[in-house]
Amino acid sequence: MRTILWIILVAVAIILYQENNVISNRTGQGIACLEFANSYDGKATLYQWDAVKYADGTLIGVAQSNTHWDFVFILTYVLLMILCSSIQMQQEKNSFLNALLRLNLLLAVLAGLLDVTEDLILLYDLRHVNDPGLYVSSYWATLPKWILSGWVVLVWVVSLIKSAIFNKSTKVPVPVAHVSIVN
Repeated sequence: MRTILWIILVAVAIILYQENNVISNRTGQGIACLEFANSYDGKATLYQWDAVKYADGTLIGVAQSNTHWDFVFILTYVLLMILCSSIQMQQEKNSFLNALLRLNLLLAVLAGLLDVTEDLILLYDLRHVNDPGLYVSSYWATLPKWILSGWVVLVWVVSLIKSAIFNKSTKVPVPVAHVSIVN
């Protein structure tokens, strides 16, 4: 299950990266710029993307596609964070780190919900690019999403490193009996 999730995550990340490159190579601003933009800068970015022709439409279509793919990415990374934290929690002996890993399960879901909120805001903005005044900044969903996701990964990595160091240093060498054969 974990391997399949990692494969999906990497495949979708490649798609997201390529679509983001299409946008940022033509305008100098990728999706992250829009995610963190205030109302004025966000609307200006959308106008710029709408003015650049790409394939049968504009870069707005690429941004919409990118946002739709992000829903798959969200589901995958949330499941991976929950699965990896849960597996590590079963192995973690330190009660404090174990509690933090347990908290990761909730924080991963919250990060995913914030990311879904961010994507819904982005899709709204992308649909209303030509409607004056209709813009909602996704900043307040984006910032806590990144903070929570970073925290989940940090706790997991700290627990992994601690386990690797602790398990390595507590292994007791097994004495080997030396037998000599005399003829």
